[in-house]
Amino acid sequence: MREAYGLSLLDYLAGICSCPATLIHRWIRTGQILLNGSRVHPHTSLNRGDALTVPASLGRFAQGRVES
Repeated sequence: MREAYGLSLLDYLAGICSCPATLIHRWIRTGQILLNGSRVHPHTSLNRGDALTVPASLGRFAQGRVES
């Protein structure tokens, strides 16, 4: 997994998946992406030990994975 310490949430997610930024914004806006169990803004900085919850559909966009 990529080192996320200090990156914004949006930058981190854009770096690990090939989905459009508008889709990531929508997931954040609708509460599908949570940081430490709470809703978050796209430009929140990530810290060591943070727990990130993402929608299952993010797996379709993850780099290096081939899913049908």
